[in-house]
Amino acid sequence: MNRIDIISTSIHSIIILSIQIFLLLTFSIPVGSRYSLTIYIYPLIIILLPLSYSKSSLLVIAFIIGLIIDYFYQSIGVHASSLVLIAFMRPYILSLLEPRGGYRTDNSPSSNNYGLSWFLMYGSIILFIHLLTYFSVDAFSFVYLDKIFINTIISFIASYLIINIYQFIIRF
Repeated sequence: MNRIDIISTSIHSIIILSIQIFLLLTFSIPVGSRYSLTIYIYPLIIILLPLSYSKSSLLVIAFIIGLIIDYFYQSIGVHASSLVLIAFMRPYILSLLEPRGGYRTDNSPSSNNYGLSWFLMYGSIILFIHLLTYFSVDAFSFVYLDKIFINTIISFIASYLIINIYQFIIRF
């Protein structure tokens, strides 16, 4: 990975973190009396990291980003744990969705490089796992199973929409 790729990845990560922290931190829409719609776009940082990153690098980056988000959301490891899980699962998901010609390791797994339908599948799997894990750890009890699934689904729809809009605006 060259210096320009590192700078570009860092700039995109800072932009995404800034949007999450300064615009979406207080954004939560109540849906009914028990559910809420929240938008989380910070998993996009892990989703778009170049394929050349090692698994251990992904885990460290995910943990640090998760701790930053946890600090601003005043949660204790909830965001970090769900982000580390998707960083851990990312190589396995990528291997399941590997295109016929394989991956180029100098690429980022984006719609620009592998096509829209591929990215929609890849991004949706990672984001759904992240949100399901986040709401499960946040509730910390399966007594709230309906709340976990409803919050996951409505937050997934809103977050996925915003992530795809960002993906098309910032052609990364």
